[in-house]
Amino acid sequence: MASRRRPAATARAPELARFSRAALPPLWRPGSVALAALMALGAHAQTAGDLRYYVQPSISVSQTLTDNGGLDKDGQAEAITQVTPAVRVSARGQRVQGSIDYALNGVVYARESDRSTIQNRLSLNSSGGLELVENHLYLDASAQASQQLTTAFGQQTPGGLPGGDTTQVYTYTLSPYLVGRLGSVANLTARVTHSQTITPDASRFGATTDSAQLALNSGSSFSRLGWALVATRSVSDYDASRRTEADSVLGTLSYRVTPEFVVRASAGADWNDYRTVDKTRYDRYGVGFDWRPTVRTTLSAQVDDRYFGTGYNVTFQHRTPRTVWTLRASRDASEINGRGNAAVATVFDLLYAQFASIEPDPLKREQLVLAFLQANGIAPGTLVFTNVLFGAASLQETQSLSFALLGRRTTVTVTLTNSRTSRLDTLATGIGDDFANTDFVRQQGVSVNLAHRLSAVSSASLALSQQRNEGELDTQRTRQRTVTLTWTTQTGRRSSLSLAARHVSFDSDTRPYTENALVGTFSYRFN
Repeated sequence: MASRRRPAATARAPELARFSRAALPPLWRPGSVALAALMALGAHAQTAGDLRYYVQPSISVSQTLTDNGGLDKDGQAEAITQVTPAVRVSARGQRVQGSIDYALNGVVYARESDRSTIQNRLSLNSSGGLELVENHLYLDASAQASQQLTTAFGQQTPGGLPGGDTTQVYTYTLSPYLVGRLGSVANLTARVTHSQTITPDASRFGATTDSAQLALNSGSSFSRLGWALVATRSVSDYDASRRTEADSVLGTLSYRVTPEFVVRASAGADWNDYRTVDKTRYDRYGVGFDWRPTVRTTLSAQVDDRYFGTGYNVTFQHRTPRTVWTLRASRDASEINGRGNAAVATVFDLLYAQFASIEPDPLKREQLVLAFLQANGIAPGTLVFTNVLFGAASLQETQSLSFALLGRRTTVTVTLTNSRTSRLDTLATGIGDDFANTDFVRQQGVSVNLAHRLSAVSSASLALSQQRNEGELDTQRTRQRTVTLTWTTQTGRRSSLSLAARHVSFDSDTRPYTENALVGTFSYRFN
């Protein structure tokens, strides 16, 4: 077998190598080992023709000692054991792009054994993913399995533990699409999409959406002036509500003022039955621009006059050698699955963008980020705020600001979010979600994570977070504050141990609680 090769990122960033080398698995190992064998043998990136893939199985055992296992006003001590086998698979090639992160979390309560359960956590993303017919037919796919709130005003739980007003949610999307060229005049894309949300314990939030899209855009014969024409049709069927339809036609003209600056204007029409029994036509207009003054700075903005009022989408990102800033703001219809989502970037997302200047290769960069997070005792999904489920199409307005500072021994990440969600389908009734008693749901969150390397094998981190949810009524207000202090050490090349102290305060008119806990976790990678 060929000898292992050290990743190129190590040579370019010696300061990263010092704290990543122990945790970073090998990046290359030529050969054609089958995926099943990789699962058993550990985490390696393989080359099979142009395909490179990386598989990392792992397992963790966690023991929580808490003074409030039932999350009651008058708490009772509890011991909670969690066993979590997991696997992460990433693939990069000319015909395959994607990653899968799956974990099966078994939770056992010592006293209240009836609360013991099994949770599935899944994240699959293959955007731009599978090339079925070379240069013509592709398939995008995504899937999620997670715990989400059934009401923004319900009880939230600490550390991803079961209970409160949460339920297991499964979502998946399959989207095959065909691309082609009409000479040098136009490019053609035809796409169909099937998306489904499944909530076994809260079926009123289930939904299925099917859509089709046909797009034409300017070909290579056009230089500075570009154009696009897009027609879309979607049908959504909500388990506890009604079937809705939405169609749209949109034409766009763009002009490249400079290689870095593009302006555009659009016009078209929407047809939908969100506010009327039969579909009604609404005209739409918009303007926007894309600006990339440097390779590390991007700014994109779009403003539209839509059937629901003014819609907009603004994204700004700027990177320096040691920081990354991301600003996002949008107001748009959530026509698929009707879900409210206060989540923005995770720690992994922030550092993945930050490490672009260190390691341009996506597969190597992903492994480098995961190794860095493990070496510094930071969970990849630290910045995710809790999702809220809604039972019909909704209107969502969100703003978020994320910041990451990568020091030689200290890493700081900060995220602020604000969102306001209201019912878009005004004819939907009797669903039993939050909009039965309020016209809007506002969510505000802030998360700060400070991690410091104490030595080559150990680190300490402090995580502070607060999330506030509120509606129209005074009784529709909740606030959760969490403080977690964690010490992590590498006990071997493949294993690590962490000890954490946690304090949670949840304020609510109906089910307030405070909780203090000590959590010990042992993790092992099969590589």
